[in-house]
Amino acid sequence: MVPNAKVTVKSEATNEERVVTTDSSGHYTVPNLLPGLYTMTAEANGFKKFNSIHNKLEPNSTVALDGNLTVGATTETIEVSSSAEVLQTESGSVQNEVTGNANSKPGIERSQSDLLSAIPARDSQQLHAGR
Repeated sequence: MVPNAKVTVKSEATNEERVVTTDSSGHYTVPNLLPGLYTMTAEANGFKKFNSIHNKLEPNSTVALDGNLTVGATTETIEVSSSAEVLQTESGSVQNEVTGNANSKPGIERSQSDLLSAIPARDSQQLHAGR
């Protein structure tokens, strides 16, 4: 990507758009997006418009899309359909999505005393706030 390029990220489900500008190194970030499919468009003066569609953003993940801007007229467009499977390489953390209702799990009550009784070798003096 090139510096000062306009990057538009559009939700394919809601058509909501977020527009950002790349920094002096050509990097950009669009935070706080909901999971779903997105179209990314990058454009800059003197370059062909870049368009990448059907980019899947999973919950608690990051997608890196590098717009390959090539020299040309801004009326020309390069389109990439569906990005490759996302491999998160920015950190070593492992995340899983948990679905369901914790209250529906058998044997789990939602009171403080039940929670405290589940802690092995607990010292009740250390578990009370303010002591």
